[in-house]
Amino acid sequence: MQIALLLATLTVLAAQAQPPRDNVATRTGATATVRGRITDAATGEPLHRVRVTLNTANPNPPSGVTDTRGDFEIAGVPAGSYSLTAVRAGYLTVQYGQRRPREAGRTIEIRPGENPEAIQMALPRGSVLAGTIADETGDPYPGVRVEAIEYRYLRGRRLLVQAASTTTNDLGQYRLSGLPPGPYFIRATTNETWQDDEGKTTFVYAATYFPGVTGSDQAQTVNVNVGQQAANLSFSLRPGRAARITGIAQDAAGVPLPAQAITLSRITRGVAGAPFSSGAAGSTRTDAVGAFAFLDLPPGEYTVNSGGQADRMSEHVIVADGDVRAIVLSTTRVSAVAGTVVTEDGTPLPFPATRLRVVPIAADPESVFAEFAGPRETTLARDATFRFADISGSWLFRIGGLPDDWMLSRIVLNGRDMIDTPLDVTRGGAEIKGLQLVISQHGARVQGTVVAGDGKPVPDSTVVVFPQESRRWTLASRFIRAARPDDLGRFAIGGLPPGVYRVSARDFVAEGQWEDPAFLASLLGQSVRIELADRTSETITLRVGAQQ
Repeated sequence: MQIALLLATLTVLAAQAQPPRDNVATRTGATATVRGRITDAATGEPLHRVRVTLNTANPNPPSGVTDTRGDFEIAGVPAGSYSLTAVRAGYLTVQYGQRRPREAGRTIEIRPGENPEAIQMALPRGSVLAGTIADETGDPYPGVRVEAIEYRYLRGRRLLVQAASTTTNDLGQYRLSGLPPGPYFIRATTNETWQDDEGKTTFVYAATYFPGVTGSDQAQTVNVNVGQQAANLSFSLRPGRAARITGIAQDAAGVPLPAQAITLSRITRGVAGAPFSSGAAGSTRTDAVGAFAFLDLPPGEYTVNSGGQADRMSEHVIVADGDVRAIVLSTTRVSAVAGTVVTEDGTPLPFPATRLRVVPIAADPESVFAEFAGPRETTLARDATFRFADISGSWLFRIGGLPDDWMLSRIVLNGRDMIDTPLDVTRGGAEIKGLQLVISQHGARVQGTVVAGDGKPVPDSTVVVFPQESRRWTLASRFIRAARPDDLGRFAIGGLPPGVYRVSARDFVAEGQWEDPAFLASLLGQSVRIELADRTSETITLRVGAQQ
């Protein structure tokens, strides 16, 4: 109950509090002015230095900072749809309309010359996890990396990711702050090594989880409420024998490469096994015969890398307690994919190409995280072209930043439409050119209102649109969308491919949860069936959590 009451302060209240300044709409042609006040959720006191941003697909979004009265003003805001975010150190980052952590915010509609009502937001302080890390003898250990790990939905899977990290101070103390309420795992790691008294065996510390275990399946969760400080979460690291990785670097013909720079990265994974960080673990150069070695390594997972812009060498290695692994690094030419975004009718893009992003998604459902050295989403060039270098494997491509009335309709390579078929990129193969991402306004639209049993609007809800056929509940599905209603409970979701859909409204849906097939299956009995044709719009009324 305490969490629910405190999290209710995350809700943005429009026109329910005294406006911070004159709230009379001042028409300024095609722009508007957004005003509001930010306060501390616990004390009600105004918050100074809060950064308030109106996020949009365009770069350089409008923003402002609160003054000593907690007031902000953002003038000259162009008409459009925005998500508003408030950020200050020590407090939770809050989006407009957000009531709970991990919930998507609601959008603000800015109409030409019409200023929205004054906005009031209350920011809760972040939670804190704190304690002391010691060595196996109980002595406090400075310089240890400590991480808080939590569950989130990524590409339809509920996985553990890093929420915060820090380093212990000279007293071995750590403090992980600014955390949303919820359950966390705590993990500590260090790269320090030492030898036994005879100097024959080198020891390291294994990754250790609270309350002092090395097996992630034995790790204990720590639950914190809003603004709670959980202290005395102390535990000791567990030692183990050092491992080593040795190898030879050679070119494609098998000729050794002397004086070649080699780098080592340590991969860190969550309890669910998904990688979420890659940190430098060492570097060296090959000798006259191309040999190299990394000594005194903690047990774990590593990537050995070398090469430049034109070619690469990479090897994935896992070492256990005391392991010695020998590998061969061979030069492979870097692969690339290049293409352009075009309209269905061949006309120029009706908006700046630089507002769009091409997003590569690893097609392997187990690879919800992109490879650390792999491609990231890229903004289109002014001529609507894009290029991904150093890419290999199987990939889907999607577009971010499209206006709501546009959709990705086809992906064409050599005359073949492969919008939902992964593109296989051979490592070291020839560059793939001419990939066309085709966008159109042939999509459909569903709109309507979310109401309660008494017919009153329910703005604090989430609407999920998904295909009736479960075979379309796939990775990066174009048929699955979610949205938050506005203050009057109204919602609109456009850019949907024609087809048969189910539409459901829930009181709370965690961000990304709508991509989870098990969650979609649970919505079937509480959803409305609609059939959308090309360029059509369907208007419906939804009741939260009701049998439709």
